[in-house]
Amino acid sequence: MAYRIADSVAVPFRGRTGRVRPSGCRSGVRKPDASRADGGVLRYRGGWTCRGRVVQAAVPTIKIRVGEDAVMQGETQPPGDPPSVPSVFDAWETLVTGDARAVAGVRDLVENSWRRCLKTGVDPAGREAPLVCSEDRLGLRRERAEDLRGAAAPVMGDARAFLAETGTMMVLADPDGVVLDVEGDGRTRDRGEVIRLMPGADWTETASGTNAIGTALALGAPVQIHAVEHFCAGIKQWTCSAAVIRDPVDRTALGVLDISGLSGAHNAHCLALAVTAAGRIEGRIAKRDLNLRARLIEAVLSEERWPMDRLVVFDHRGRPVRIGDRARRLLKEMALDPARTATGGAALPDWLKIEAAEPVFDAARRIGAVCVVPQGRPHLP
Repeated sequence: MAYRIADSVAVPFRGRTGRVRPSGCRSGVRKPDASRADGGVLRYRGGWTCRGRVVQAAVPTIKIRVGEDAVMQGETQPPGDPPSVPSVFDAWETLVTGDARAVAGVRDLVENSWRRCLKTGVDPAGREAPLVCSEDRLGLRRERAEDLRGAAAPVMGDARAFLAETGTMMVLADPDGVVLDVEGDGRTRDRGEVIRLMPGADWTETASGTNAIGTALALGAPVQIHAVEHFCAGIKQWTCSAAVIRDPVDRTALGVLDISGLSGAHNAHCLALAVTAAGRIEGRIAKRDLNLRARLIEAVLSEERWPMDRLVVFDHRGRPVRIGDRARRLLKEMALDPARTATGGAALPDWLKIEAAEPVFDAARRIGAVCVVPQGRPHLP
């Protein structure tokens, strides 16, 4: 199997001659051509092998200064130095060709992600993410993520303006790693569609290998994945930074905010931008939830037909926000926890499950639900 890598890579060059040999090359393989350009710039075009076949590049040549260790332009690897392109390629090639030994020159989080990808059978020759949603299914996903998309709308709207002509794009994905919306530089968005960095595509690690969206979800932490650190060969010319967007109350993942671009345009500040933008979205979610809860309590208190002392009030995510005094005592006697309705606790009686609770509406929007705790000893599962 031949693996197509990136169009070109930058390689270390301290030599006194004009010839280079990247660490990915093996004996008997065609050596890359290297030539000196004006201003002491080395241009590299070449190939290396995977499983005995020469692989060639397909992105614009990257320039590096003679006498410097080459890195992708504009990149910084926090913490520490940028990854050495040839050593990372060499490590990747070592793993995907079946050598399970520890590899050198690769960040731990990247190596661990690569190994997860191998374990789950991700194709290292992959060139694009799988498109898992038709227009109808994407519409349903967007509807389920209405709160997330509403909170992210101003941030995504800003990205449409401030990322224009920057060679980068902003991507919003749901907690399943499926892309919901993209904004930013138009040409970059067009190029993103080539690898299916577009709405409806699945960017989890199990579907698309090591990438900022999927790896951030896997680790639950902000991640920047430099070009060559991607697991799938067809994505290695991109660099991506992502941060998980979390529920302000229980910290569950609600989605991911990603900033991506071809490596020459992307820089280390994109990770800080992704974290800041994700935090801004979380702040908007927190503010909106407080407002919804206030409206929910107001709507419940205005209803005289409910016995307030036996009432449990749930917010729109199924979390209890108010429990009457008698309801609290009765639930304690029955050893029941209404908070488990948010996670669909199987041991809960039917009358306490969120599906059976009476919904509360504000205009046409469901803002919560209520449940009346029965008096006496109701049937328990």
